[in-house]
Amino acid sequence: MALPQQGPFGQVITAGIVCNALKAVLLEHLGQVVEVLAVRSGFAPATVLPPLGYGATVDPEDMGDRPLGVAVVPGIQGQPVKHSDGLYEMSWDAAAGVAVSARSADEAKALAEVYAAAVRACVLQHAGLNGLASSTRWVDERIEEINWNPGVSVWAATVQFVIAVDAAVDGYATASPSPVVERYQITVQNRDFEES
Repeated sequence: MALPQQGPFGQVITAGIVCNALKAVLLEHLGQVVEVLAVRSGFAPATVLPPLGYGATVDPEDMGDRPLGVAVVPGIQGQPVKHSDGLYEMSWDAAAGVAVSARSADEAKALAEVYAAAVRACVLQHAGLNGLASSTRWVDERIEEINWNPGVSVWAATVQFVIAVDAAVDGYATASPSPVVERYQITVQNRDFEES
């Protein structure tokens, strides 16, 4: 993921930019990590697949053969810190997770545990989020059943992080001033012309 380009107001990082960086790391690396961890956990090779994408919510009714990925950045954590160069350091609360389904609760829970470990490892091993973050801390993790119907159990693995960005806002940047239009006074005089 390329870092966002600075606009007329200098560097300004949004929660959406942080979330997109988190999603990019997961999309690029989670497949390899989950495959290795799944085999180590006793699942057959190539049977545990990464999510195709990451949304903001999971609807258990949408569960199919592929797990559903979630990545959200709901807001900042703590108070932003202004440095002497005018740049603000900010930290965002973030969560990434995967919802999985299986025929039994035990199998779905075991899958969710694999995905939790894979998400945690993937994000912490790429903590810079491709150059956006100055640090990423792992702060919480949950594995819980979110839906059960006869014949299918849906479990979710959610891993929470705090993602810090050193230059989230440039407090000294300003937009280029509007072009200056000087005022001129124009005097128009009517003259009578004689025809020749």
